[in-house]
Amino acid sequence: MNLSINRLNTKSKISRFILVAVLFISLDFHQPVTIGSYRQADNTVHHYPTCNYTVPLRSLQDSSESESFLASELNGIFTLEKHIIDTGITEGDGQSLADINGDGTNNLIVGTGNGGEVYWYEKLSGGRWQKHLIAKGYREVEGTIAGDFNGNGQIEIIILDQRGNRVDIAQQATDDPKGEWLTLTLDPDASFVQQGIIMDITGNGNPDFIYAYEGSSQGDGGFYWMENKGENLLDPDNWEKHEILQIEGAWWIDYNSPRDWGGHGTGDIAVSVREIRGRNPGAVNGGIYILKQPANPRDNWIKEAVDKSFPVLQVSSGDLTGNGDERDLVAGACHDSEHTGLYIYDHSNEWQRTVIENQHNWWGTYAFDINKNGRSEIVSGERSGNTIRIYAYNESLKRYVLKASDPFLKPDDQIIFDDIDGNGNKTEFFVGSDPDGIFWYRAFRIN
Repeated sequence: MNLSINRLNTKSKISRFILVAVLFISLDFHQPVTIGSYRQADNTVHHYPTCNYTVPLRSLQDSSESESFLASELNGIFTLEKHIIDTGITEGDGQSLADINGDGTNNLIVGTGNGGEVYWYEKLSGGRWQKHLIAKGYREVEGTIAGDFNGNGQIEIIILDQRGNRVDIAQQATDDPKGEWLTLTLDPDASFVQQGIIMDITGNGNPDFIYAYEGSSQGDGGFYWMENKGENLLDPDNWEKHEILQIEGAWWIDYNSPRDWGGHGTGDIAVSVREIRGRNPGAVNGGIYILKQPANPRDNWIKEAVDKSFPVLQVSSGDLTGNGDERDLVAGACHDSEHTGLYIYDHSNEWQRTVIENQHNWWGTYAFDINKNGRSEIVSGERSGNTIRIYAYNESLKRYVLKASDPFLKPDDQIIFDDIDGNGNKTEFFVGSDPDGIFWYRAFRIN
């Protein structure tokens, strides 16, 4: 596969008037805050819709205590409270999480869509973040995949360079992740590569990974997996590329996959196909699919069409119908054609489609049960109006409604939830923007 090794050296009083006014705001909608009101690394922009909690909340003693909370105890206010991580990079994209420095908390890995660098961010005291270089010299990093691929306790990074049409792996050269990293090109022929997930496909304990690239000509592009065969990650013979599905316009792999859609307990994935006329082949048709893994993953995977009527950017799975089945899907149509809207697909009802919003362009759609009530909320970027939004199910109205929004320049693809504030609950998420940089949001205030 023409693999090559590369070396790199690192270097609030609220007035009575406002208080009374807030009481008359709708429970489901609110007015946006002003863009550009933040000034420093951990300065925040607050807006709290009047969806207030109704039971007292106890303080969290440690991270393990939150795991035993009943859903009724974990109530609060849906909110979008913005924190800046870094505005010194252009288009913070390709995000992933891993404990790179071994301190027991996740670090953020970010690629730059405009600049071609890959960094990891260390959270310091006072809400400050410090970036450390992993690799540079790429054209447009659209994805990273972080994991310990050889079981030695150190994190490696898969780098997906969209404009460079290649997939690399970066490995620490020393025991210090702030130091030197080495890179190896695993796939030099991945046209418009976009995104991937880790998955032990062979079941041998070595993490493999699945990735997607759009292609640039008819017969090019699709979903593939890279087999990890051994400990020496910089040996090209320890990697082998396998085809899952050849399809032009292959774009997204559900971050909440794998799941058992095939009924056999195997690792199946939800994916999306995008249309970009003039960039992808003319035969491209957008849609949502389930790719079901066969007994031998090296054989042809089974393709199930969920919706072939419009092009999709992100697709995400979760319990979106409230029946306990986490195999429902949410997906957003995008600007690639005349189709727009944000939709839910009911897995238990032959993928029946429900409309959340029937217009706008959607970017970075993700399903996550933020308040632990057993039903996923939806976080998505509404590109037409440059906002980021949270939708939650309203029992009285029997539908998903807008709970919070915040002005935000083009949200990039990855939205990743984590316990950023360290209170033991994953109620915050990371997101990048074009061109501002990278941020984290508190999505649900519980104390």
